[in-house]
Amino acid sequence: MASSPRRGHVLGVTMIVALMGCAVGPSFEEYLTTVKSAGGTNAQDCGVVRRSESDKIALACASDALAQNRSFIAVFERRGIDSQVFASVVGNERGELWRISWDSDVTGGAGGNPWPKRRIFRTVCERAWSDAIAKCINS
Repeated sequence: MASSPRRGHVLGVTMIVALMGCAVGPSFEEYLTTVKSAGGTNAQDCGVVRRSESDKIALACASDALAQNRSFIAVFERRGIDSQVFASVVGNERGELWRISWDSDVTGGAGGNPWPKRRIFRTVCERAWSDAIAKCINS
């Protein structure tokens, strides 16, 4: 039995709507997996801090872990202009310190692009900074 033109139209519209919800690049969950992997299996989880929450406990946790040469992760939601942004401070037992950030749309939604372009950025931070954690997360 041949399909009706109406059925083909409905299928085509359904596929277009499904594609419009697609984003390119790593999801927030993939970002968290990247952060946890960078810290290692024994990393102390200092938490995910939303913008509406105080970051003092997470910063103290990360600073203590850094001072004791323990691996750790701390994730902070940052103010994005037109997308969702998170920045993490990650340290490992070898004394390496990174800022790993995620942007839900590096294009900022400009130009009417229906497919957000998500990205993860990784930057080495200086452990020798007097306030290494705060400077790393804000750099």
